[in-house]
Amino acid sequence: MPQIGILFDVQKLGSGFYGYTAFRIFFAVLPPRELAACGLYHGEVGRGRNRSYCIAIECGNLSLLQRMRQAFAATHARGLLGAADRFLDEPALRDESLAPAARITPQGELTECRSRWVLEAWERAQGKARTDTAEKRVDVRFPEIVPAALRWSPLGTKAFAYLVAASIAGTVLPWAGWGIALCALVFFAGAVQGMAIRLRLGAEEDLCGEELLGEVRRFLNARPLGELAGKLEGAGALASPLLRRIHAMSRATDASSACLTGRQFDLADSAAFSADAREVRTHAWGLVAMAGCSLAAMAVFQGPQAAGMEAGRLALAGAGGCALLCWMAALLTIRRDRFESRLHLRIARQWLPLLAGSLPAPKTPLDSLEQAIERLATRLEAMHASLEQRRDTEFVETMAELRSSLNQLTPVLEGFREPFVLQAVPANGRAKAMTATA
Repeated sequence: MPQIGILFDVQKLGSGFYGYTAFRIFFAVLPPRELAACGLYHGEVGRGRNRSYCIAIECGNLSLLQRMRQAFAATHARGLLGAADRFLDEPALRDESLAPAARITPQGELTECRSRWVLEAWERAQGKARTDTAEKRVDVRFPEIVPAALRWSPLGTKAFAYLVAASIAGTVLPWAGWGIALCALVFFAGAVQGMAIRLRLGAEEDLCGEELLGEVRRFLNARPLGELAGKLEGAGALASPLLRRIHAMSRATDASSACLTGRQFDLADSAAFSADAREVRTHAWGLVAMAGCSLAAMAVFQGPQAAGMEAGRLALAGAGGCALLCWMAALLTIRRDRFESRLHLRIARQWLPLLAGSLPAPKTPLDSLEQAIERLATRLEAMHASLEQRRDTEFVETMAELRSSLNQLTPVLEGFREPFVLQAVPANGRAKAMTATA
């Protein structure tokens, strides 16, 4: 069926969701009522970095395709390529793999629509949308304030932890001695940092509730995917691990890159939490080392008797404090793992299906396999015809060379038929010559 392709400059369409913008321009130049009984295809064409976005129209009415070409040739809408490079004819379109976008029935209804944003561009072109995108208000509730537990800097948390630990150690020093005071300093420094990690983890869990994905769904029902990233650029939204992943994945161009982006966020968050938990464990084993060093110093400076009297308390402080801090780090790790598993489940089961419905179709979808096989069969037939033609040409050239050689040998062969040549050779001499030749 005849086709014509309209090319758009991706750079001029903006850094957002350029497919939606291209269809808005397409339906603005060509009203939907003129697309009856047509099929729409879309995708990127070209090679290298200078790729263009193409919307192809398939229609059996050649006069209608000609009017479409004239309409797009006369427009100066921003986003279209230059007039010389704006169109792709049917032979060029056969070399490209465009995904089906939708079909328009003879009654002018949109059917077989593969993307929600194509449907929205169609409805806006027909006047069915309530208001323009810039004026439409969507009542969504995304976090706007960063919780206090997430506003604390790591350096400030450590400084506060050691301040509290030094105060407690100073209180313990007069009646427990300097060895126990040093153990209390290390223990409470690690304990306060562990409690800060627990508060931060609780704040992240509160910012990743079930209702947030419902708000994202409501937003996508009213606006295109490209505007979601702008909505989630606030500090409150980016403080949520869930919305932070959604913000990054909404900028992806396909599902595979979105999954890769989500995986990178998972690895980065896991590495950051592992570093925090490792610091708590470092305090635990530092407490054991502090108890041992205190006992050794007491034995050197105060004698073995004083060290023996203090050994029980220092061993209990070191072992008990180490066990408590390791237990705290283990509990924090278990809670973090459970939180990450719930987060992965929400991303996989709820967000990725929403994202797949809003992203453009892949450049070579599975449903175009029949078209690819048909194009391959056509190319094989063309190759076969080319080989046949080449073989025929070589045969003609060979025959021509053979005829030229015969034409050159004809005078020589004619000379052997002359009588004087035969008479010049005697009969007996001819026999001797023949015998010698033989």
